[in-house]
Amino acid sequence: MWGSLTSFFFNYIYLNRKTITLTYFSKLEQKTKNPFSLWPLLIFLFYGFLLLSFLFFTVHDRSEKEFEKRMDPRFSNFIKVWVNQGYLKHGGMAFQYPGDQKPDQEIWRSTTLFYLQLGHVMERLYMDYRGEFSYTLLAVHNQMITMFSSCLLGFLAMRLIFKSGMPFCQAVILGLGAQTVYQTFPFNLNYIWGSTPHVTVPIFFLSFLVLEEGALTLKSDFKRNVTIGILIFLMVVNGPAESFLFLSSYYFVKMILFRDLVLPLKKIMINAFSFIGG
Repeated sequence: MWGSLTSFFFNYIYLNRKTITLTYFSKLEQKTKNPFSLWPLLIFLFYGFLLLSFLFFTVHDRSEKEFEKRMDPRFSNFIKVWVNQGYLKHGGMAFQYPGDQKPDQEIWRSTTLFYLQLGHVMERLYMDYRGEFSYTLLAVHNQMITMFSSCLLGFLAMRLIFKSGMPFCQAVILGLGAQTVYQTFPFNLNYIWGSTPHVTVPIFFLSFLVLEEGALTLKSDFKRNVTIGILIFLMVVNGPAESFLFLSSYYFVKMILFRDLVLPLKKIMINAFSFIGG
């Protein structure tokens, strides 16, 4: 019975593939015309996960021992100390060894290690379930960071191309092409061995640009400003130097090109960067 139903379902999809595809893309196209629509982003997220799976079956097809041998040991040591010895006890700082065992060790004070928090949560859940640290999972985390950036880049490219008059399907294909190039770029593939702030910060850069791109034709509102403020804060916490260069250059260019659409970024940036002096 179930086999017959499954066969009927797939036959129906195959015979009506053109109608289903056109209906789906037409609905997405209508939603994309809304400046704040994020529904088409699901296409890029789905494709990003497919591409990530393909990479781990081909280029990144390595054993747990090889990941452990070749990865930068500092990042895994940070997470192990946080999970086994206490995150709050060590202040979330870059301790490679428990503070009680080696109190004279040198730690980084120039970074918040915000870029490792997703990996920290993933490893904590895995260690609670399996009782051991997984270097393969940390490698997946490192490549997921690049995947999220590539999804946002492809999505932003699709929106810009679509607004220029390109048909929606072609805009999506070109956006997926940009996503593929970024996600499979050799330097980005090499980040599987370790993550740094400048690898994570493009996620916030591109999220900021996606919101700004959708708001160029609309007046400023409270929700959008709050969202942008949160993004800027997270951006700065992740990488203060990179964020300052990005925001200052963006604000300067926008002030020249869109003088009548400038957002109150000055106040937002002052609030976001205020924690540096605190």
